[in-house]
Amino acid sequence: MQGRTDHMDSHLVNEDLAPVRARSWKWFDYVSLWMSNVHSIGGYITAGSLFAMGLPAGDVFIALVAGIVVIQVICNLVAQPSFHSGAPYPVMARMAFGVRGAVIPGLVRGIIAVGWYGIQTWLASNAVLVLLLRQWPDLG
Repeated sequence: MQGRTDHMDSHLVNEDLAPVRARSWKWFDYVSLWMSNVHSIGGYITAGSLFAMGLPAGDVFIALVAGIVVIQVICNLVAQPSFHSGAPYPVMARMAFGVRGAVIPGLVRGIIAVGWYGIQTWLASNAVLVLLLRQWPDLG
């Protein structure tokens, strides 16, 4: 086994893929997580659309909280294996897809991230356009 460590593939073993030994979140980590989860253009568009449909503020709040809870539960279920073992997602994906096959869920995650970034950018640009047209209707 000793000689085997000399010939390890650097793509399979590195510090980023090692199990987490200790979790030490500070206030900044929680605030950052909250900001990235709650404050998004998609959330603002959803809330604005619900208000535009004529729903009262209480119903909009309940709908948003219900959606957030559903997503949080699903995300926590997906994260359970990593949380209990300390191993990051790429290592857990290897258990299901194999060492080389784990590239597939990684690519899917990347495509979804690029798509969501594009959607957020498009929504944000439309929000700016609506704001400008609301303030200065002659621009349209």
